[in-house]
Amino acid sequence: MKQEWQEQKVSLQSVKDWLQRVTGAESIAGPTEIFRSNAWGITAAFHARDREYVCKIGFLPVFQTSPAIYRLLGRLHSVQVPKLVAGETIGDQTWLLFEPFPPALESKKALADFQQTAVALAEIQNQAAALIKQEKPDVPLFRVEEVQAACLAFLDRLEAVYQPEWRQNAAQLMEQFHIPEQQLKLLADEATLPRLREQVQQACRVLSHFDCPLSLYHLDLHTGNVVLTAGGRLIFDWEEAVVTLPFFSLSKLLADARTHLQAGQDARWTAEEQEIIESYLDALHLPYPQEERLCIFNIAMCLAPLLYSRQSLYFLQQVGWADSAAGFLAPDVALAAERFQIFSKLYSY
Repeated sequence: MKQEWQEQKVSLQSVKDWLQRVTGAESIAGPTEIFRSNAWGITAAFHARDREYVCKIGFLPVFQTSPAIYRLLGRLHSVQVPKLVAGETIGDQTWLLFEPFPPALESKKALADFQQTAVALAEIQNQAAALIKQEKPDVPLFRVEEVQAACLAFLDRLEAVYQPEWRQNAAQLMEQFHIPEQQLKLLADEATLPRLREQVQQACRVLSHFDCPLSLYHLDLHTGNVVLTAGGRLIFDWEEAVVTLPFFSLSKLLADARTHLQAGQDARWTAEEQEIIESYLDALHLPYPQEERLCIFNIAMCLAPLLYSRQSLYFLQQVGWADSAAGFLAPDVALAAERFQIFSKLYSY
């Protein structure tokens, strides 16, 4: 399907004027290609000064911290992240300009590919953690205590707004969002959310005992946001990133691996997922032995779906999908409950 420019959302001429200003080019040609055009933004290529650039325009307020995120990434001097040329908020929109990505090589979705992506992520996070330790970036920051507060407030909202929908509209949600019946039963159970509150507090108490470096949490890391180049794996779409425990980024990548590798029936890690986790933890700079690193990781993975859902709710509200939020949020909240059930024995650590 051909992607179209959304003139009603953003004037093409105004974008070209901006590109002229930030590149110093006398003229701008394009868009030469529109990669993505949807309710929350446009990504397109333009030609200026004998080279091509990638322009991303985000329509939602949730993207307004992205210039600061990409400036932080730019200080890493890494070939594994996009190179920002310019970025600013214009009105309610966020305009970003990148150097073109290197030519993509053929990339498969085998176990080794997921392991290499996990290692690339860890290398980026190691560098980012060192910068963040020196100076606080202008990016939303969630320490362990702030993760706890955010998750508890989110659980209160789930109980007040969305649990009634999970109870009353279960059949409709199962059909529309393909949510397993057992997950909706779990979410409708009056004991589930109070138990999650206790488990969140217990998990955060354990995590607070460890000196884990804060780094970037890529909210939507999957193979669709990774390109294999001659320099390695380039990870993009960092627009909604926040600074917190680094482990959370792996939650979506593991779910993507499970889909492509066709393994696993419940929240327990499969053998393939364990290999991805081991590759990631081996590459991540943590001052703890392997057993402790795995403990920290598993506890963080219980919290990850809740924090992701909480951040996703802002996106759903801003893009106009708030009426469908109960269906979008349910799988991740259920996943958090399932992971807590499996890994709760670690909390006596």
